[in-house]
Amino acid sequence: MTKIQQYRQDLKELSAKVKDLVAEKKFKSVNHALMTKFYKTAGNTEFKTLDGWNRDGYQVKKGSKPYVLWGKPEDMQGEGGAYTYFPLLFIFSNRQVIKQERRQQYAY
Repeated sequence: MTKIQQYRQDLKELSAKVKDLVAEKKFKSVNHALMTKFYKTAGNTEFKTLDGWNRDGYQVKKGSKPYVLWGKPEDMQGEGGAYTYFPLLFIFSNRQVIKQERRQQYAY
């Protein structure tokens, strides 16, 4: 099993644990339930994609494991007909990043 397949399988299992809570309208979405029940713990308060952290001047610490959410569904066309594909969204918390030092620019 590839890493991506393992992330998808783990996300499916976590999603199954919150499915009833979403159905009962205790959370507005599966992602919202995952964030609240599993991810926002022990000081993890802010989450962004790798690109989001980089844009804000941070880098993800080496060896950090991403938190995984469901991405925006995409309608796809395959051999068996039309289907909806749910990509994975990889995010990192404020505890997994460090502020990048500004590099001094030299005038030539």
